[in-house]
Amino acid sequence: MGVERITIKDMKPGDHGWTVSWALGERNGQHFLDRCCYLSRNPGGTAQVLVKKQLNSRYIAHYEGSDFPSRVSGVSAIPVEMVELHEVFKLKDMVSGQSGYVVPWALELGWDTNMYLDLEHTYSHRKGGTVQMLVRRINTEDTGFQVDISQVDFYKWSVADHPRGPIPIEVKGRERAYSKISELPIQKCGYTSSRAVQLGMDGEYYLDTGQILIGKKGGGLDVLVARASEEGYLVNLSRSEGKWEPVENPNGIRPLHVVSGPRMSGSVIIEL
Repeated sequence: MGVERITIKDMKPGDHGWTVSWALGERNGQHFLDRCCYLSRNPGGTAQVLVKKQLNSRYIAHYEGSDFPSRVSGVSAIPVEMVELHEVFKLKDMVSGQSGYVVPWALELGWDTNMYLDLEHTYSHRKGGTVQMLVRRINTEDTGFQVDISQVDFYKWSVADHPRGPIPIEVKGRERAYSKISELPIQKCGYTSSRAVQLGMDGEYYLDTGQILIGKKGGGLDVLVARASEEGYLVNLSRSEGKWEPVENPNGIRPLHVVSGPRMSGSVIIEL
């Protein structure tokens, strides 16, 4: 729908919106919609009934409950099929322009620093509990999703070896999930993977600053990196399970120092 509020009678096939519960009525076992009631793009306030107009011009209403507060008059009544609001909807079935909420683990982080959206996850039209991540579909392509994790503050992403699903067009609040080593502020530290470090034929270690950095150790991220200056990094390999063999043409820059003695904790580099 191109406008924020229209009436039910103005809906085009494929449109959807939210209306008030008294837009619904029942007569002789048949359910009806009041075609003169307005629709909102999103739920809120008294607009808690999701109405869809299918491509065959039939109406579907998703309503939580079974008691209808009003009887729709014969003049404005149009037949509607009732479906429970908590019925399962999958992300892959979302239509363009539709949005919903899903659990944050439907979005997986890959080693390539991309985030992947598993379209087999179900979504809800309402936010609540662990269902906190907003997803909006903006086109019919598999990648045509916008994901907002800026308000997800209870979940910490780890890196998946084989993430599922396509890469969304946009992930708002990506910094909540991870950053890159190159984005690490001075005098801060974090954990990266052993694959971020390569051993050159010259016996020196090299750090790929384009690799993932997360604030907490785990999930294959066991190399501690601290930034001492704009171009200077310290790398602690003492607790990593990585094994390095010399390679030609290693990627990355040479850190200021690769250490096993100093402990880097919090936001300060502490020399033992």
